[in-house]
Amino acid sequence: MVEMPSKPRKNKDEIGFVDVSKTKSIIDYELSRYACYLVVQNGDPRKEVIAFGQTYFARVFRDAVNNVTVITDSSSGRVVTARYGS
Repeated sequence: MVEMPSKPRKNKDEIGFVDVSKTKSIIDYELSRYACYLVVQNGDPRKEVIAFGQTYFARVFRDAVNNVTVITDSSSGRVVTARYGS
């Protein structure tokens, strides 16, 4: 195994402090729920964050479908109203 010689520090700037003027700024976006859904559904499910998001939206959709109450008009058979939740 070859050992690399350590570079001696010549001034305090090489100690490991980050120069704030040289850092790259990060743009932060706020996405709607629908935009998050589209990103997650079209993402790579092997990535943990994408897999978690897909599971989240699948559960939310399943719960919404299971909690729908449909009231129909008995004479015409038309849907009068649909309520979500209990």
